[in-house]
Amino acid sequence: MATPVGLNAEPIQYPPFGAPKKVIIIGGGMAGMKLAHTLTKHGVDFCLIEISKYMGGRIKSSALEDETIEEGANWIHGSKNNKTKKTNPIWAMAKECGLQT
Repeated sequence: MATPVGLNAEPIQYPPFGAPKKVIIIGGGMAGMKLAHTLTKHGVDFCLIEISKYMGGRIKSSALEDETIEEGANWIHGSKNNKTKKTNPIWAMAKECGLQT
C-alpha cells in the first residue's frame, strides 16, 4: 500500500495500530468526494454517507430547457493567494480530480 499524504504532501502518521481498516465519510460534497478519491488511490476501504439524492454538496446543476443552470457553488476564487503566493487548495483539488477550472 502506498504511503498516504495530507494536503501539504507530508506523510500521514498513523497510530501504532496501523492504517485504518475502514473509514466512514459523512457528506458527499467536495471534501467528502476528495477524501473518497484519495482513499481509493491508497487502497483504504470506506463508506460514504450522503443525505441527499445526489453527490456534490453545494455543487449542483439543473437543466432549464436547453441551458444548464448552476444552483450552488460554481467558481473557485483564483489559483493562488495574492498575498502569500500559496496555491489555492480548492483549485489544486479540482485540478487533481480532473475537474475543468
